[in-house]
Amino acid sequence: MNNSALPENSSLHSFTCWSGHLLKFKGREITVFPKTGSVQKFTIPQLSSHFIRKEIISQAVRPAGFDYLPQRTRINYSSRFNIPGLLQPESVSIFTENKINKITGLSFDFFSVDSLWGGINFKKSADSQKLFINYAYLEQRLDILAINKSGCIKIFYGLEQRTAPPWPLLPIGWNAIARIYLRVNNHALTAENIFPVYDKAYSNIINYENTPARNLIIGKSKKQENSNFNKPGNTRLYTDIIPLQNLINTENAFARIKCIFKNPEIKILFFGDSITEANDIFPAEHRYTLRTEIGLRSLFPGKNFIFINSGIGGTNSAYGRRRFKNDVLKHKPDIVIIIFVLNDADVSDRTVIADHKYFIHNLRRIGAEPVFMTPNMKTAALQNNMDHAVERIRTLCKEKCVLCADAYAVWEKLSRYSIPYESLLLNGINHPDSTAHAIFSKSILHIFSGI
Repeated sequence: MNNSALPENSSLHSFTCWSGHLLKFKGREITVFPKTGSVQKFTIPQLSSHFIRKEIISQAVRPAGFDYLPQRTRINYSSRFNIPGLLQPESVSIFTENKINKITGLSFDFFSVDSLWGGINFKKSADSQKLFINYAYLEQRLDILAINKSGCIKIFYGLEQRTAPPWPLLPIGWNAIARIYLRVNNHALTAENIFPVYDKAYSNIINYENTPARNLIIGKSKKQENSNFNKPGNTRLYTDIIPLQNLINTENAFARIKCIFKNPEIKILFFGDSITEANDIFPAEHRYTLRTEIGLRSLFPGKNFIFINSGIGGTNSAYGRRRFKNDVLKHKPDIVIIIFVLNDADVSDRTVIADHKYFIHNLRRIGAEPVFMTPNMKTAALQNNMDHAVERIRTLCKEKCVLCADAYAVWEKLSRYSIPYESLLLNGINHPDSTAHAIFSKSILHIFSGI
C-alpha cells in the first residue's frame, strides 16, 4: 500500500471509503450511497450533558509577592482528571453557601471560566469564604459505521467517556467503513468528526490493549465477551500496523550507538517532561520508558541494561539545562533519550536550539550519545506551533548527526488511517494514553533494532 496515496481527512462533505460506498453528511445525518441497492440514512445522537451541583471550590492563598499571577482553581470531578475541552461555559454559576450573590456568565470581576482546561481562573483574591459551583460538561464518544459480508450497514455506538473514549468492538464479520468522533455537541457534523476508512486493512483495528483495568474502564458487557464479537486477540492494535518513520540520515551517530552496544553494561537515561515522567499512565508497564526497557531486554538478552528516568512534568529544555548536571551527567549514562518539544513549542528557536546543542556537546564530551525524540500532537486549540517546534528538532538532528526517534511523524499519519488523534489524549490536552505510549517505544526500538 502506498501511504502517500491515502487521502487526508478534508473539509469536503462527502467521502468514498474502501468498500466503494459514498458517504455524505448534513446536519447530524449521514447518508450512505452504495454502488448498487438502496440508500441508507443514519442519525448520530448528541452527547449527553452531565450536571454537577454544589461542587465546593477551595480558595487558595497566593504566596506573598505573587499577587500578579492568576490563581487557577480547577473543577475536579475525580482525584486524577479534569474536564479539558468538555466544560460548557454557559452552564457555570457560582454562589455562596446561603445562595446570596449568585453569579452567572462567562467572565466576572474576580474569575473567568477556562473552558480549555475545564476550570476557573481567579483574577484576584476573593473573600475568604466557601463558594459553590454549578456546571455541566460533555463527555466524548467514538462510533463506528460498519458493513458485514452481506452488505448490511450499521452504526455501532461507543461508550461516552471524559477522555480517550474506547472504540466499540465489532461483531465478527463486520468491518469499519468510517469512524465518527464526537467531542462537542455540534449542531451539525463536520469533516472533523468523520474519519472514513480508505483501506480495508485498517477497518478492524482497536485503540486499547486487553488488560483487566482497561476492560473495567470501558465497561465491557457480557455480550461483548460472546464469541460472536471480535476480541483484541482477533483484531490488531493501531500501533502494531501503522508504519514508523524512516530514520534521518545519521550514519555516524548510529555507528557511535553500535560502539556503545559492544559494552557488556549499558546505562540508558530518559530525560524529558511529563511524557517521560508519565505518572498518569497505569499500569506502569505501559509507559514508553518501561515499554522501551522491556523491548531492549528482549532484543538483547545478553546485555546488562541500567535504566534511569529523569522526567519532570511541566518542564521544558531550558529547565532541563539547569538540572542537566545533577539529573543527567552525574549518572554517567551511555545513551540519553531526550524529549522536551511539547513544552518548548512556544519558546524561541534561539533558546531551544542552544539548549539542545548544550545537551549534545556535554553528552558527547563524556562519551555518551543523545537520541532526540519528537512528541505527540496536542489538542487542536494548542497545536498551532507544534509543527515548527518538531521541525527545528529534526533539522538540528541532521545538522549535528543525532539519531531522532520521530514519533510525531506517526501522529501526523493517524487521520490517514481513520484514527482521530485527539481521542488518544488521556487528559484531553497533551498527554497520550497508555496505548499511544507504544508509539514512542516503537520509535525508539526502531533505532536499536538495526544494531
